[in-house]
Amino acid sequence: MIEYFNNFLNEKELKDLFKIVDNISWRQIGLDLDDKVPYTSHFSHTLIHSKKGVRPKEKILKTILKKIQDHYKCEYLPHNLYFNYYRFGDEIRAHTDKDTPGKKNKTFMFYCTKGWNVNWHGETLFYSSDGLQVIGGSIPYPNTGVCFDSHIHHSSSPISRFCNEKRIVLVYQMEEK
Repeated sequence: MIEYFNNFLNEKELKDLFKIVDNISWRQIGLDLDDKVPYTSHFSHTLIHSKKGVRPKEKILKTILKKIQDHYKCEYLPHNLYFNYYRFGDEIRAHTDKDTPGKKNKTFMFYCTKGWNVNWHGETLFYSSDGLQVIGGSIPYPNTGVCFDSHIHHSSSPISRFCNEKRIVLVYQMEEK
């Protein structure tokens, strides 16, 4: 299941989130998962990386989590919580997120862009399990998000060379408590 959210945060909440975004110390990552094909090349800032779900410390990140929990009427907790940013030339291959056996797992992505033009591309694409069809997509417009089952293959489409903006996304990889 893939669900889309528009105007997810109010003006104050968005301002609080951008206080964090504007002060991130980014680190460039490029991982080889199978020593043959590069998995990704982009910038990241990790907030939570845990074997089990935990609560974020920052108030606005707790607020976002509460909105997700209220929407799904379920207590999801992030085991991974991080910001990523992509620019022209950065890539990520299709992948699935962590799936905890015996638990419902969801990924929530919130686009932290301050402005976006459809011609810049950078959509999040969702693929069928066999990888033969695109089953959904999300344009990284400001104050929008997408939530999906963590087992769904997904990736970001390449960003246009005409884009000078960072495609920043806040990612909650969560499991049901």
